[in-house]
Amino acid sequence: MKEQRKQSSLSYSKIDKLIDAVIQLAEAQKRTEDRLDKTNEQLGGLSMSFGYFLENESYKYLPALLLKDYGLKVEGELTRSYLKDKQDGYLEVNILGEGIKDGEPYLIVGESKSQLSVNSIDKFIYKKLERIVPPEGKKVFPILVCHMVSSPEVADYARRREIALYYSYQFK
Repeated sequence: MKEQRKQSSLSYSKIDKLIDAVIQLAEAQKRTEDRLDKTNEQLGGLSMSFGYFLENESYKYLPALLLKDYGLKVEGELTRSYLKDKQDGYLEVNILGEGIKDGEPYLIVGESKSQLSVNSIDKFIYKKLERIVPPEGKKVFPILVCHMVSSPEVADYARRREIALYYSYQFK
């Protein structure tokens, strides 16, 4: 009987140690998750900062590039703003402005992506271009600005969709 009690108390001691170890592991996991959340927030902030930097650079350099490459003269400044959509809401637009090409007025609508993919081009088309309501009498001139493309076919895909594409290295 004494032997049985010894084994029982020994087992409870081992179980208590295992429970403590599991609790410590759970606490360590929670600290790791908290740090990961903070790291993800910081990375998200860096990504947004880079995106804003790319947009800001595009406001400076796109007018000259659009004039040279497309004969589109930007009137006023390019900005980051909102456009009315077809559901009476508003869409955020990274690059927005007005221009004239061959005597025709254009609404310049663009987006910047650090890494441009076919999927992001489709999102730009279906979630922005097809949903906006351009001002009366203005055609839309779509632009994408990126740091790099995710695969070789991306640039051709943008051209086939009649979207002007510029890379950050062209901003000089």
